[in-house]
Amino acid sequence: VMIYNHSDGEPTTRGGGGGYVSYTSGSITDAHFHGNYSFYSGGGLLLWEASPSLTRATFTDNVTDDDGGGVGFYSSDSLVEDLVVRGNTAEDLAGGIFVDAYGDPVIERAIVTDNHCGRDGGGVFVNTSCYAEFYDLVVTHNSAEDMGGGISVLTQPDGVLMDNVLIAHNETWGNYGRGRGGGAYFAYGPWINHMLVADNHASDSGGGIYYDNYGGTPENVIVAGNTPAEDGGGILFIGGT
Repeated sequence: VMIYNHSDGEPTTRGGGGGYVSYTSGSITDAHFHGNYSFYSGGGLLLWEASPSLTRATFTDNVTDDDGGGVGFYSSDSLVEDLVVRGNTAEDLAGGIFVDAYGDPVIERAIVTDNHCGRDGGGVFVNTSCYAEFYDLVVTHNSAEDMGGGISVLTQPDGVLMDNVLIAHNETWGNYGRGRGGGAYFAYGPWINHMLVADNHASDSGGGIYYDNYGGTPENVIVAGNTPAEDGGGILFIGGT
């Protein structure tokens, strides 16, 4: 199924330019959301307090004036497998994947590339009070104006699990104190096992990873070839223990 060139119309809905799923489960399989627009969250698809399984879904060239250019998970516990999120744009947070409002999606085997946003989380953004899990995640060539060119995680220590993750060739581009965490921005920190953070660039500080109030459990992490305009070529730690 391909869903493309659709708008959510008047700016009175909750979002979901290509699709909006609310208060249900079910499944979405082999769907391609392309070239859709939403005034609110979820340029391609918004799951609003709904947890359908999502298998072999692709999100390309979708746009939102709000959060989640590709797909938004709002209070959603979906199981997601074999996901491609490419070339999407958000005016605010999360060019590619947006997780909010106590969402706990489990995302396995995802490629998130060439997405862009005007604030935080060029590829992926996980908001406070969420418990998302990512396995076999590739995040490359994304950009954000402010925090986390590839990924931005604002939830509590170990609230997000990341296992076998590549974060490479992402960047932040903001000026005047913006542009932290070229590869990733972590407020506190996720539980990490096996992560490569390489060749990212920050227009401010933390070329690879910017830790604000450091926490979480990072294990088996390699950080190489990252560059900042200011401080912390590989990792910058601010506060925390």
